[in-house]
Amino acid sequence: MIIHLGVNDVPYDDGKMTGEVAQILEDKYSVIGKFAEMFSKKIGQHLEKDLAESLENALNGIQQGGSIFSDAMSDIETDFRHALDSGFTGIQTKAAKQGVSHRFKHIESGIKRVPFIDTGLYQA
Repeated sequence: MIIHLGVNDVPYDDGKMTGEVAQILEDKYSVIGKFAEMFSKKIGQHLEKDLAESLENALNGIQQGGSIFSDAMSDIETDFRHALDSGFTGIQTKAAKQGVSHRFKHIESGIKRVPFIDTGLYQA
C-alpha cells in the first residue's frame, strides 16, 4: 500500500503555495519523510483500525460511504500536527532560532520557536 502524505494547498502572502513550500522543506529537511519513518507503526495502527472496522461492517451488511481510511487519514493528520508542535525532527532552522514568525506584526521576536510552523499554513 502506498500512502501519499501532503499538505492542504493554500497560498501564502507572497504568492507561494503551501505545496511548493512543503516540497522545499521536504527536499531540504525531509520533514514528512521523517514523520512517516518515525511514526510508521502508529500510522499502520490507524490504517489497521479502519480496515478492521470496514471489514466488520461489510460482514454485517453495513455499507460504508467514502474512503474506508478517512478516520485513519484524519488521525495521521492530527499526529503530524502534534509532531510539528513537538519539534519531532530535532532540526533547528535559522528562522526558528531567531524567533521569526510571520503570524505576528513584529516578525522577529528573538524568542526561539519550534521549526516549520512559521505561519501555521504548513501545519494547517
